[in-house]
Amino acid sequence: MKGLKLSRTAVLAVLFFLAANILVNENVEAKQKEIASSLVRFHVRANSDSPEDQELKLKVRDAVVEEMEMLLKDSESVEESLETIEQNMEHILTVASQTVRENGYQLEVSGYITEEYFPLRIYGDVDLPPGRYTAFRIDLGAAEGKNWGGVLYPPLCFVDITHGVLPQEEKAELKEILGEEEYAVVDTYSLEFKYLKFLNQWVE
Repeated sequence: MKGLKLSRTAVLAVLFFLAANILVNENVEAKQKEIASSLVRFHVRANSDSPEDQELKLKVRDAVVEEMEMLLKDSESVEESLETIEQNMEHILTVASQTVRENGYQLEVSGYITEEYFPLRIYGDVDLPPGRYTAFRIDLGAAEGKNWGGVLYPPLCFVDITHGVLPQEEKAELKEILGEEEYAVVDTYSLEFKYLKFLNQWVE
């Protein structure tokens, strides 16, 4: 039995698809780097995936976000935000540690400013493309559980964006910080790539 032969049209279609995906991936990666240079992300990593550790993670998040809102309210750049975090690292980790103890746990709490990979994240109607970002990270205990992620600068952590849309005021601030072209990617990202999540594994 002879092997299956593809028509010339089918071969060209496959090659076109592969070439288009390479171009899309390169475009996404370039724009993601531009976007990443204007943001400071935030990570809280839970000790484990147990319901108790996941609940504790959210309590630590709430306490730290409340503190960070005051510390970063006048910040006007990525550099200024990172400097403020570094200068107040001990205080921030004290807040996190106190929250852990108040909830009956004796877990080590660590904090870092790092660069790490984030998958596609959707914040209301604003999507951030996958790629590497500068982030402030807090690890609870073994830090082997699901994490929570947000954005410290601009201060998207400080508005309720778990559901619904991002308020117009925050959108305007994000647009001013990112610039017209990069904001257009963020604002319409879901329309272009929400169903191409396999790109996450390529943009590393």
